[in-house]
Amino acid sequence: MKKLLLQWMGFCLLMAGLQYLTARLFPLEQPKDLRNLKLAIRAKPDVYFMGDSVMDSFDPADEDTRTIPGMLKSLLQEYRVVGVHRGGFHLRLYRDIARYIVNAGGRPRAMLIEINPAGLTYLKDTGSFEWTSGLFRQDQNPLLSIFFRPLAIFKWSVVMPPLSQARYLNQIVYLGDRPVGNVRDYDPQNKAFDVFSEENLRKKIILRYLGPLTPHNQYLRAIQQIAQMLQSRGIKPLFYITPVNHQLCERSMPGEFAPRLTQKTSFIRSLLAARKLEVLDLSFALPEEYFQVVMYPNEHLNERGRLFVAGQLADWVRKELGQANSPATGRLAPSRP
Repeated sequence: MKKLLLQWMGFCLLMAGLQYLTARLFPLEQPKDLRNLKLAIRAKPDVYFMGDSVMDSFDPADEDTRTIPGMLKSLLQEYRVVGVHRGGFHLRLYRDIARYIVNAGGRPRAMLIEINPAGLTYLKDTGSFEWTSGLFRQDQNPLLSIFFRPLAIFKWSVVMPPLSQARYLNQIVYLGDRPVGNVRDYDPQNKAFDVFSEENLRKKIILRYLGPLTPHNQYLRAIQQIAQMLQSRGIKPLFYITPVNHQLCERSMPGEFAPRLTQKTSFIRSLLAARKLEVLDLSFALPEEYFQVVMYPNEHLNERGRLFVAGQLADWVRKELGQANSPATGRLAPSRP
């Protein structure tokens, strides 16, 4: 029995040695996001700015197609600002990116993090982005990086349990606390939404904005983890809530949309207030003409909207970092709805 055990231990050591050599000879290809982040860390920025597709220009009428981080760099020239953003990014990935930065020795003065009120309730499998999240983690773990390739066959158990399309579509949709159907009846991939109707618009709004939040929500947990991690290292977490096309939504759900969205954003602010953090809430800051014109509402802004947000953020960063008396940003000021 002892001889068999020694043989088994020897075999395991041999396989581990072979895997080590294989990992050294054939390292995992790093995703572009990770390569870009490494370059950013070397530049030692003062402020990282994390966001999703809301950062980008989608309106064909835009003459200024700069992203919100690009505009912020122009308005906030006294600080080095680096944007870390891409369509499909979300709060759980922001948490992993922030962890990667601090573990790599990055010590910016602040991290500016977008909270998009759309999509906070219903989990959706974001595929390659979760895999990228795993690569962020393994890149700083020598042992995991050696064995990551053979474990890739079990990648979702290594990185994050999978959320199948069926499970996603079967999630119950709520209007406040009241169940009103399943995601499959409200999801954009449902062909019924190819033709506009007021009922379809209402369903889109309910799915996108009006689901309930609880402290156990994975995205809210990520927000609190980001805050705790940055505060413990002396980095200022700056969370802001992105503008919503509330006028369009209120026309579809008068007297119902605004109170429910306010309840949702207030809940987010209260979680961070417990950590003595202020949230810049821009959810109701912009009228309809500052958004991209689309069939159903989203948070994509036209150039005037992006410049307004960049100006608000520039003023806020200066205030939070102690330069409130810096020159004015010169942003466009919309009429308050």
